[in-house]
This record gives sequence, C-alpha cells and structure tokens, in this order.
Amino acid sequence: MYRLIILLFFFTLPLQAATQLEIADAYVAEAPPGLDVTAAYMTINNPTSADKYIVSLRSDDFDAVEMHTTDIEGGIAKMRKLDRLVIPANSSVSLTPGGIHLMLHKPKKRLHAGELITLEINEADHTLHGLVLPVKKMRPGTDTHHHHHHH
Repeated sequence: MYRLIILLFFFTLPLQAATQLEIADAYVAEAPPGLDVTAAYMTINNPTSADKYIVSLRSDDFDAVEMHTTDIEGGIAKMRKLDRLVIPANSSVSLTPGGIHLMLHKPKKRLHAGELITLEINEADHTLHGLVLPVKKMRPGTDTHHHHHHH
C-alpha cells in the first residue's frame, strides 16, 4: 500500500510544472517632459515545453502599447514594429534598451519615477497576464527609445 502512494505522488509531480510565462525585472522608463512615448523593459521566461506567442498588449495608462525591435541600418538604430513576439520553449527573452522593447504611446498623464502603471499581455491562446510596473528614471547615456527612427 505504501509503495502505491509513493508511486502516485511521484507520477503527479510533473503535472505541477509551470504552465505559463514568468515575467521578471519589468519597468517603464520615465519619459522626458514633452515626450508622448516611452518604453518598457522586462525578462520573459517560458518554462513550458511549447513556444508561447505574445500577440497584443494594452494599458489603461497609455493610448497604445506596441512591441518593437531595434535594427541597425547604416549605423543608425531604427525601430521595427513586431506583430507578435515568440518566447521559445524552455527559454527567456529579454526586452532591453537598444533591443526588443515595448513602446508605450501617449500616456494619460505625465509619469514620474516611483509611480506604477498597469499592463496587460495577451498571448495567442488568449492567456492574459496582468502586470504592475514601476516607473524608473533612466541613467544618463542609456540607449533609450527617443533616439530611434521609425520605419
């Protein structure tokens, strides 16, 4: 009898594996006064055995949220909008200044360091992730969004 209980416990462990994305180190860059766009950064980990696809984002604090990547063309950084972001199985994707990042357009109010914004991430399978991100001051010299040219 005891052996059966131990075996049942052992075989149920894999069912406890993570089934959704894990998001860490998420924050929004404080935009300089007069700028109506800012960026958000984070690390998205997919601990599952299947690729995950982020297809849309929204925030009550902004008119629009888009996914962008930065390409270097002729020494100039240019942003390109992404229709979806793939988070490969058992892997992580880092959203960083100068790389893949979220563009947050037209804030409803001026955001200052220390404030919080809400963000909703929608996967292709309709899984929603609600996040609360702090607004942080960017260090001088950090490659931020407002230097780039859009396609």
